[in-house]
Parts: sequence; C-alpha cells; structure tokens
Amino acid sequence: EQLFQKALKLNPNYARAHEWYSFLLSLSERHNEAAAEMQRAERLDPHSPAVASMYSLIFYNARRYEESLAKARRALELDPDY
Repeated sequence: EQLFQKALKLNPNYARAHEWYSFLLSLSERHNEAAAEMQRAERLDPHSPAVASMYSLIFYNARRYEESLAKARRALELDPDY
C-alpha cells in the first residue's frame, strides 16, 4: 500500500496506479476507499475498458451487483472484444 501511495504522490494522474491501488483496497475489504480510487481512475481515463472492467470487479467484491453489471456493460460498450 505504501508503494502505491508513493507512486500516486509521484504521478497522481496515472490512472493505472489508481486502478491497481483500488484492487488492493478491495482485497482488503476497504470497499468505499476502493470505489473512490476507481472513480479517480475513471476520471483520468474514461475511455478505458480495462478501467471499467476493474471498476466492475471492485463493485462485485463489495456486493454492489447492479453497479458491477453497469460497469461491465460499459467496458463492453468501450470495446466489444475486451
């Protein structure tokens, strides 16, 4: 976690770092923090199917299934072959 925080301090506009930090938070069952990190990632890279897909996983882990499904659909809208 400290390394992610350091990376984000060095480059706060790196969407992928927010995305993977969110995954770490989700695995730690810190679901609200994970969703906030994914929101940052999505703001930085709104056209990324990878970000939308990870966002779906974050919501799934938090048992927020409707939101998870919406993000999964968004990933497919962005790239039907993703």
